[in-house]
Amino acid sequence: MSITKELEEILMVPGVTGYEEPIREYLSHKVTELGLSYQVDPLGNLITEVGSGDKNVILLAHMDELGLIVSYIEDNGYARFRKIHGVDDRMISGRAMNVLTENGPIPAVVGVKPPHLMSDKSEENKTVPWEHLYLDLGTRSRQETLDLGVDVLTPVVFQKQFNVLNGEYLSCRAMDDRFGCLVLLKVLENLINENLPYRLTCVWTVKEEIGLHGAKGIAASLAPNIAIAVDSFATADMPEVPFHLAPARLGEGPVLRAVDNYAMSDTFVRKFFQKVCREHNIPLQIAMTRGGTDGSALQAAGVPMLAVAVAVRYMHSMVEMIHRGDCEQLIQMLSLGLKEIPQIL
Repeated sequence: MSITKELEEILMVPGVTGYEEPIREYLSHKVTELGLSYQVDPLGNLITEVGSGDKNVILLAHMDELGLIVSYIEDNGYARFRKIHGVDDRMISGRAMNVLTENGPIPAVVGVKPPHLMSDKSEENKTVPWEHLYLDLGTRSRQETLDLGVDVLTPVVFQKQFNVLNGEYLSCRAMDDRFGCLVLLKVLENLINENLPYRLTCVWTVKEEIGLHGAKGIAASLAPNIAIAVDSFATADMPEVPFHLAPARLGEGPVLRAVDNYAMSDTFVRKFFQKVCREHNIPLQIAMTRGGTDGSALQAAGVPMLAVAVAVRYMHSMVEMIHRGDCEQLIQMLSLGLKEIPQIL
């Protein structure tokens, strides 16, 4: 299966923050297909390991995606919701959703007031705050909604459309961080028979989007010597945004997140991977950005950390976009670097 098809498949599996069970089940099946065992820790992180030795390197990516959660059901059947942290209000109105009941997904839409019914035309240019929005499930009473299996605390995910643009550009909701989840699988596949003289621990974390909670839990329990976080780089490679704010381009190689709002990649580890890329002719972009990754939780616990990424256009939107080649080169960089990393352990 091509990396494009693999990515499309992994993107379509739901895994809202705090409700990561479907994507964890998918990934654990993939780990088993590689002939590896795995464990799920008390927080819900999925963990597997190859190699042996006293030293331990962690490679991590977060499983969770942004979504909503049902907070109240009206007497007329409409369901109110809360955002799970970083959902942009501009992305919610008029969207098709899947409500993830225990019996399977139920389609719903987020209602939107049509311009025909706006008494004040200035409303047309305003973003409606999430507190004023609701889910329409096609029901006419609270009981009818409950009968569908929808209740308070039921998670809600955006319906997704995967597109390939001009052959190389891949666009879909939840590229952040499903591409990273796939990168970990491909690196494992490349290294599983290498007899690594150290333990390479791959961790798919939970609850990254609401405070890095999964990563905070593994810092003490796994005691790594080095941690490498694979996540997104919200690039300014688009019109109407000053490029210097996040200077990395799609199609020009993976990105080393040198500095963000919460962490700074370890200089020693960074220089090692720069050397790997030079020696193997892998293009590498080095840039600073805002936001943060699971890596900051490991760094706060005293672990030397490197944050790597691919450039992502339109972060936290319905059309997050990456370049396929960047993803492939990131897999190559990590696979080669992790074979050579005993030099610095």
